Amino acid sequence: MEELLTVRKLQELLGVDRITIYRMLRDGRLRGVKVGGRWRFRRTDVQALLMPRVPAARASISSLPAGCVRALQLVLAEALGLSISILGPDGSLLGAVEGGCRYCQAIRRSSTGLGRCAASLASVATGSGRCHASLCCFAWPLELGGQPLGRLVACGYRRAEEEWRAQLGALSAQLGLAEDALEATAACVPVLGVAEEERLRRVLARAAEALGEMARERLAYQERLEEIRRMTEMS
Repeated sequence: MEELLTVRKLQELLGVDRITIYRMLRDGRLRGVKVGGRWRFRRTDVQALLMPRVPAARASISSLPAGCVRALQLVLAEALGLSISILGPDGSLLGAVEGGCRYCQAIRRSSTGLGRCAASLASVATGSGRCHASLCCFAWPLELGGQPLGRLVACGYRRAEEEWRAQLGALSAQLGLAEDALEATAACVPVLGVAEEERLRRVLARAAEALGEMARERLAYQERLEEIRRMTEMS
């Protein structure tokens, strides 16, 4: 049989007086049953009252301090030599694309190039893909307790066996950039072999785990604030 709590016990648990308990009964915030003419309260109902009611959907990467997220992006960009982006669940770009080689930065300085960059990143699913400039990307999912928060994407490298410069003329025309200027930066595009791509995968997985932990702590902080707010409404 489920345990029933007395008014006195409930006062101790909630830290409120008897009048507040009766007020909560009247306005529906608290459910109770009469046993021998005295109020009793199911422990499960009390536990539900004490549980913070912040929906999991409020957890998001965009709720994290922008400076912390950007700092992580910059560290990854410098360590990997690649462009680092964070996308929301819908594929939209959260913040700026950080880092990358001079070739990628030259493309992003064009408003057309930046727009095409954001659009192509949105289409990159988890795993490997290609950006609009035919460079390789790798995306890792961001999650919190199984809830998708978005993707962490490293972009702007090529594989050792690839030859892609033949398209520079067409790309420069599409972006309104001088072909010779784009050509001058093409040599700096990083080349990754199988081992380097595996290292990239591991680094992104660790970074995604860190972002997920940051989101979890942020959500826990919001839950504590919500619980404090709800408790103050009881008095």
